[in-house]
Amino acid sequence: MVTPRINVVAPAKVNLCLEVLGLREDGYHEVRTSLQAIDLLDRLEFRLDASQEGFSMEMDPEVPGVPVGEGNLCHSAFQRFREVAGEGIAGAGGLHLRLFKRIPAAAGLGGGSSDAAATLLALNELSGALLAREELADIAAGLGSDVPFFLTGGTALAEGRGERVRPLEAAAPLWVALAKPRGALSAREVYEAFDRRRGVDAGRIPATECGPEDAWRDALPEGLVASIENLMGNSLEQVVIDLNPAAGRLISAARELGVRAMVSGSGPTVFALAASSADAERVARAFEPQAQETYITRFRPRGCEVVA
Repeated sequence: MVTPRINVVAPAKVNLCLEVLGLREDGYHEVRTSLQAIDLLDRLEFRLDASQEGFSMEMDPEVPGVPVGEGNLCHSAFQRFREVAGEGIAGAGGLHLRLFKRIPAAAGLGGGSSDAAATLLALNELSGALLAREELADIAAGLGSDVPFFLTGGTALAEGRGERVRPLEAAAPLWVALAKPRGALSAREVYEAFDRRRGVDAGRIPATECGPEDAWRDALPEGLVASIENLMGNSLEQVVIDLNPAAGRLISAARELGVRAMVSGSGPTVFALAASSADAERVARAFEPQAQETYITRFRPRGCEVVA
């Protein structure tokens, strides 16, 4: 008997703009953000396992600080899908995941959220598409702010705490140079520091406005780097730099080349856009002295995707 298996790729994202509007009553922050999937991919291999109950996973390579048990969002996605869709998944008792991890953790690139979205897609596929996309999106919203985006992916604007996603026409396939400095930052840590700073020293946090939707709809499909850079900004950037000064040095290294670089999400990863692979490589070389890891990738027109 052939054991049912499925493979899914899960992309990272960059926030081309992140505007933090304030703290909500539920403890989350109200945001407006422009999100772009990129071709930095985790790969997830799922296997139904009738010999087990529940969810198990392994990670290759193992990542310090990233759990493979109940603290992992993939585990939460499994549990929540089963609550909504029923105990049985394609007639099997459990699910095993082997996660090939390439997206850096705690880096502002959404890797954990993307893996959770990939898990929802795989479960639905293995279960014969039990749930409509809207139902998957509802589950995703309960798992984390970025998870709904990765179900659609590509290019989108998001509001609320990030769960209200409006897909846009796919952006032109620009290149991206990424640099992750040493040290990890959790989103909670960054947002708490942002709230403290806003309360006592608001003048040190430059105002960020992500601009009207029409401007993004015009700029992204055209692929004009300068036009997109004019719309970029991140309310959290100064806080991230204060917590991890190497992020600021990465931004300065790009500036010396005449290139706009910015922190993605809650950081500490810094990215810059480029019209060609040669331009992206030039920026990546400038990043290297201050970076633990550098990557050269491109905009991706899709989110998580079943590949086998």
